[in-house]
Amino acid sequence: MISFSVGFFTTLILLYFSRLSYKNYVNSQVLKIDSNDKNNRDIIDKIDDPHDLYSDEVIVNTNQEDIKDLDSQNIINSEKSKISIKNSLKIGFKTLPANLSILRLFGYFILISGFFYLKNSNNLEISYYLIGITSGIILVILVNILNVKK
Repeated sequence: MISFSVGFFTTLILLYFSRLSYKNYVNSQVLKIDSNDKNNRDIIDKIDDPHDLYSDEVIVNTNQEDIKDLDSQNIINSEKSKISIKNSLKIGFKTLPANLSILRLFGYFILISGFFYLKNSNNLEISYYLIGITSGIILVILVNILNVKK
């Protein structure tokens, strides 16, 4: 039973600290955004409207010849070139501060320390420990679902 308790509470602590660190990261990124800068469109806007077709600005002097010159294969190739491993690594390094925050690392430290405490004191029952971890995760998911419905 102690394995269940340690697994449950250390998972809750880890998830809480991860949530706090991500919340702090998002808040710091929101403060950096200049709402007047058009180049700072968020990622969802870039995915939904990559060519900024639905912007508030009116484009004047578009010729039918310019539109005909666009080759569909060139458009496809340019879009494929934008999606690359380099961009994935760039996004990964951009979110690195959120992933390696002190709070989150401390949460993992508590989880690992709880496991080693149980193992060294010969109280580790792996099935109860895994059920405790799973119960903590399910509890957090249910709480988040109930908060969204409010």
